Amino acid sequence: MDVENVVQYPQNSAIYLRCYPADACYLIECSITLSEYAKSLRLGDPTVFMDNGRRSCEPRFALESLLYAVECGLYRTVIIPGPFVFSVRDREAMECVRRLESLGCRVLQLSREWTRSGC
Repeated sequence: MDVENVVQYPQNSAIYLRCYPADACYLIECSITLSEYAKSLRLGDPTVFMDNGRRSCEPRFALESLLYAVECGLYRTVIIPGPFVFSVRDREAMECVRRLESLGCRVLQLSREWTRSGC
């Protein structure tokens, strides 16, 4: 999950967020921070996918939609605050990152300078 050569991916970018228990205020604040981060990387205005109030062991419909959209080639970059949004279990979280990458998508984690900005 690196940031080098991000500009070479002009296709739309996406953000994925999941929070349990549900916290709409945090997710909105985090989506704003991640959107600003995407714009700073010249990735444009990303589409936001949220599974608010979903445990990582429950169906995550926004994640399923994102995976399908990536598989269809609609997104080449997904921005996340950290792999924990995919699962609280590290191995499962990294499996999801690898799945996105195997579909030709770059997964970018919010850099440390930006984590103080609300996410």
